[in-house]
Amino acid sequence: MKRLIRQGLPLALLGALLAGCATPDKASRSPGMLDAGSLSLADSPGLPATESWWTTLNDPQLNALVRDAFEHSPTLDMALARLDRARAEAGIARSDEGPKIDAGVSADRQRYSRYGLLPEPIGNNYFTTYSLALKGSWDLDLWGRRRAELDAALGKARAAQLDTAEARRAIARAVVAQYTALQRLQTRRTLIDERLQTLRQRQDLTRDRVRAGLVSADALATLATARSQFEQQANDLSHEMNTARHALAELAGKPPGALDGMTAAAPLAPPALPRAGLTANLLGRRPDILARKAEVEAAGAATQAARAAFYPDLSLTAFIGLSSLETGTWMKGDARTMGVTPALTLPIFHSGELKSNLAREEAGRDMAIASYNRTVLAALKEAADALSQTDTAERRLTETAQALQSARQTRNAAQARFKAGLSNRLALLDAIDTELEQASRHTDAIALARLAQADLHTALGGGFATRAPSQGQH
Repeated sequence: MKRLIRQGLPLALLGALLAGCATPDKASRSPGMLDAGSLSLADSPGLPATESWWTTLNDPQLNALVRDAFEHSPTLDMALARLDRARAEAGIARSDEGPKIDAGVSADRQRYSRYGLLPEPIGNNYFTTYSLALKGSWDLDLWGRRRAELDAALGKARAAQLDTAEARRAIARAVVAQYTALQRLQTRRTLIDERLQTLRQRQDLTRDRVRAGLVSADALATLATARSQFEQQANDLSHEMNTARHALAELAGKPPGALDGMTAAAPLAPPALPRAGLTANLLGRRPDILARKAEVEAAGAATQAARAAFYPDLSLTAFIGLSSLETGTWMKGDARTMGVTPALTLPIFHSGELKSNLAREEAGRDMAIASYNRTVLAALKEAADALSQTDTAERRLTETAQALQSARQTRNAAQARFKAGLSNRLALLDAIDTELEQASRHTDAIALARLAQADLHTALGGGFATRAPSQGQH
């Protein structure tokens, strides 16, 4: 009977301790994540993702600028540094899952009390203890706390990796936008110079006609006003060109004047997109959406780890080594020491620490879900706006191409009439100026189409297979 009591007493004590452990509150209700299927965010098999979508514009100088931005952009450097840190934290979390082994050597000089547990000759004397030991410990992780902490760290590393892809996506779009702006400004500056040259010829001819009494002097005043406006536009365009170069230099991590001598190639209409494949399904590959989803998963794992902290923790520690009061006997076999210590830690009362930690992690999970939902809704709006902008830009591109073609035909007809002596030179100059004005508008339309397509590539998380533009779109 006594033997049964002795054997059952530890189990009874263990049961009492378990009953006295801290217990977590009932799991809180988290907000729901938006259903990717109902919002058409599933991966689309119809179109392959093209990471380097800007290469479809066939501009080697632009490709080089994007490469420079990827290599030297401080923004991307920050994202890569955050990724390295997240990976290091994941490595720390992974190390907590396995055993730890340490080696130690010590020499302990101590005076023992005359009135302590050890009598003379040990008491009331100094002794030095030499020790050499190998120590190991291992947390058995019965409730998966360490594993959940590792999952949380890996989720954060995955999110950091996707944020790096998001930074590259934003940088590429910014470089294309500034380069396209520079192309537009340079082309418009060239057209303004040509219009100024035409205007000067019109002024000379009008001045002769005023002297001959064929027209009033008001005609000269009107042309002078137009010339002043063109010259002001030319100055403004030069300033904006410098601003665009400075922006490109900043994106590439260079000083403002590094690209002052750069001349962008004349802009061409972007290749047409396969309209049938441009759907919101492509949003499923956006790195910002995937990053926020990884953060939700990481926050969920952190919540599991916080909940597992309420349960007992079993660990093992062991050591083996040598210990002696004299250096001469330190390395002898009889100086060896060893031991194994299993330990069960039961959280009973922590002044609310565990519950507060769990509440914090649950709030962090809810924040991650809200951030994911917000990113999804913002991505849907961005994609819808980009699709609408692309449609508008393509229509405008077609309209301005037709207007330019009509103006070119008018100029050819005016030139033929002038050569045949059927009209004067002023009529020809007017037709040339009209053609240059339409060319300027078409340049704006090309730039708008390129920017709209860049926004669409960015909004849908990548690029698409493209087909060659029609002849009328050049």
